[in-house]
Amino acid sequence: MIKKIFTEPNGEQSIFIYIPKFFCNQKANEIHSWLNKKNYREAYTHWNDSCIREQLWIQKEEKYFCKSWSKKYHRWESDKYDNTLKNLQNEIQKSVDQLDIYNENIRKPEINSVLINRYRSENDTIKAHRDTPITFGEYPTIVGLSIGDTRKLCVKKLIYDSNNPNIFVYDNDNIDKNFDIQLENGSLFIMAGASQKYFSHEVPKEDHKCSERFSLTFREVI
Repeated sequence: MIKKIFTEPNGEQSIFIYIPKFFCNQKANEIHSWLNKKNYREAYTHWNDSCIREQLWIQKEEKYFCKSWSKKYHRWESDKYDNTLKNLQNEIQKSVDQLDIYNENIRKPEINSVLINRYRSENDTIKAHRDTPITFGEYPTIVGLSIGDTRKLCVKKLIYDSNNPNIFVYDNDNIDKNFDIQLENGSLFIMAGASQKYFSHEVPKEDHKCSERFSLTFREVI
């Protein structure tokens, strides 16, 4: 296990935990087979209308991904839970409940949703972003399960301005807090605390051949 905790001057903590081999290869392969039977929706860029990955949003009450977005996209409409997903989520929830990160500011999430991203090759990506507090709250615990080929995740420190929380500016004075991590088959990567305020995360293109990889990020919609 790898655990990183970064504390801000105001006391807020951003927590990152990586757990390799959370699922054995056999279990991960079973999940992979189930994922390949799903019908995914294409995620297009806003600048050249190209498909950069496939995805599927699933929420317990079938809520749209972000209630404040004025423009609606089919890919952010909720699909339905099935029994396999329910059982998988129960296993994830049990492990999340046992994490030793909870305090008065970080509460245990009640997972009720999952975003599945399908990266078909080394060319599929997700750009640097923070998960929206409108949907997930200011201090969400986000649990990512990786299935398939290994891909790099890049985490970078941001400057947070409470007067303008939507700005996206890298903190060049704290580049020592930037890190990359190789997300392996069957692994978990957890982001908690103030991680979505002070850090961005992305999966960039790779310069070598990559086969299919799925990312299942479990979280609580508030």
